[in-house]
Amino acid sequence: MDFMICNAPRHFSKSEMIAAMGMGRPSFYKAWKMLEELNIVKAIDSEKNFRYYVLNKENGIVKTILKLHAQLHRE
Repeated sequence: MDFMICNAPRHFSKSEMIAAMGMGRPSFYKAWKMLEELNIVKAIDSEKNFRYYVLNKENGIVKTILKLHAQLHRE
């Protein structure tokens, strides 16, 4: 989530996020499953074989995390 917050408003494919974060695929997909189940991320666009994602800013959890992130970066 931090990657998506810090790089907003850009959108990313799963492969782009894995490469940018240097994260292992198994770890990424384990975390990603939870993000999808909680409706924290949403697909916004598809291009050829890629689907792009952003944070779901209508989700209560995301709203709270964005507020906390903003507060932390003000101080």
